[in-house]
Amino acid sequence: MDFITEKQFLEQSEHTQNILIKYMQDKKIAHMYLSNTGEVRYGHNHYDTPLFTETDLRKFIEERTGGQFSMKYHIDKKYYVFEFATIKIFELGTLVIYTDNLLEAYWQIVCKICNLPIK
Repeated sequence: MDFITEKQFLEQSEHTQNILIKYMQDKKIAHMYLSNTGEVRYGHNHYDTPLFTETDLRKFIEERTGGQFSMKYHIDKKYYVFEFATIKIFELGTLVIYTDNLLEAYWQIVCKICNLPIK
């Protein structure tokens, strides 16, 4: 199973980490996490580093944007274009993510959403 790495999570600001930890706690859903012994586990642990899967990230994006976005992948140039509808909380517009890895594209968007000022 693909998931973000501990390094990717810990590279984010404390603000972003706290938003994502709280999201997992509020959802009360089982998820991948890195235990204090360094093992990847699955369950309801809210004290260790959460390791978000592609599905976890997509659901976060959908919830935070009201599901109002479209995605296109340009196979010849290997990048994603995400178009977001303007919503009352914040505005994302169109984002171009230069990667051929959907997990990485979602992760970049999640980090951006966590750092947007709320209107």
